[in-house]
Amino acid sequence: MLKPRKKMTKKELKKDPFFERMDALVRFYHKHQQKIWTVILVVVVVAVGGSFINRSIAKKQSQAKSQLTIAQFYLRSGQEEFAIAIFSEVKDGLYGDKYAGDAAYYLGYINFENQNYEKAKENYHFFLESKGDDTLMKSSALASLGSIEELQGNYNIASEYYRKALEIADLTYLKMSYGEKAFQNALKAGNITQAQLILEDLEKLELNEIQTNKLMAYASMIEK
Repeated sequence: MLKPRKKMTKKELKKDPFFERMDALVRFYHKHQQKIWTVILVVVVVAVGGSFINRSIAKKQSQAKSQLTIAQFYLRSGQEEFAIAIFSEVKDGLYGDKYAGDAAYYLGYINFENQNYEKAKENYHFFLESKGDDTLMKSSALASLGSIEELQGNYNIASEYYRKALEIADLTYLKMSYGEKAFQNALKAGNITQAQLILEDLEKLELNEIQTNKLMAYASMIEK
């Protein structure tokens, strides 16, 4: 039969390690009570403030995405002025920075179509510097910059832009298209070495018969 446990005296309680730790904690709390509550208050304020900021950022990003959709609708329906106004607001950071680069891309496209090449270059560079992850838009922006340089007679620079577009593009037909333009501009610039390197890049692709025959024709142009 179990014997009833003997009650511990106050003296024994004080010697018990558990109660000694508890007593030390209580004394520490009373000594630093104000500091403890200050720290707790700061943590709560930071947590609440961070949550509010995150919600605010998410809301702005959602608004920016919606505005881009509206601007694209205006652009497709021929209401260019409304599209430019909205794209400009998004680019200028009215709705945060996340979609500013995308807005600049569309502004670059509008500038390019309107033959406002300097503004187009400015906006395309803004887009590329925003480090977006859309490879189709990136390769398109680089190819557009190449086209502008080609129109302005800067064939070496044009070839470099087209080659960068070739490297970034995912689809084979786009790679081939950009590669051809890079090759042609290299030839216009008299840069045979560059032209040969571009052909080597294109030879690594999985090409169909027509594309392969094109490469053979391009290679013969260099050999002459």
